[in-house]
Amino acid sequence: MANSTRLITFLAGVETFHALTHAYLSMTRTRIPHPAELLGIKVTPKVHAIAAVVNGAIAVGLGARALTARA
Repeated sequence: MANSTRLITFLAGVETFHALTHAYLSMTRTRIPHPAELLGIKVTPKVHAIAAVVNGAIAVGLGARALTARA
């Protein structure tokens, strides 16, 4: 049980970092090569904003799961 809780907590932190990175790229309109462009998807600041919200929601969900697993 403790190992799964630690894993979920770690993954919540990873998703939080991922969300903050997307938010930063969206707000600063920084242009970097993105792997999605290999599939023909043009990555714009709007795409980064959407990704930040989705990844933030995943991070909150994982964090809530980690908190309930500890109880």
